[in-house]
Amino acid sequence: MDKQTTSFFFILPRAFKCDTYTATSFQFWVLNDICFTNSKLAKIGYVNEDSCSLCGNAVETVTHLFIDCRNVNIFWENFEVYVGKFLNENIKLNEKNIIVGIQENI
Repeated sequence: MDKQTTSFFFILPRAFKCDTYTATSFQFWVLNDICFTNSKLAKIGYVNEDSCSLCGNAVETVTHLFIDCRNVNIFWENFEVYVGKFLNENIKLNEKNIIVGIQENI
């Protein structure tokens, strides 16, 4: 498997099949913390609570939504197992791997 094929699995926005503009826009929103999370929506009065939509136990921020949420952690653990089987390697993702797509320590 070539490097370009394996990089498909480690860059979050590209894990979804979409055009380059959409992927770049999504990554820009994540990296610049401008996603419309419940935390931001509550500040402008669009929603009543700022708690996480997935777990309800913490304030929903970009970091919580992609890294800290217990439900998302289950997803990333399953993703590591799936990709690890596909690549025939042990995979351990860290925050940089998930948010930025950096492929160090994989």
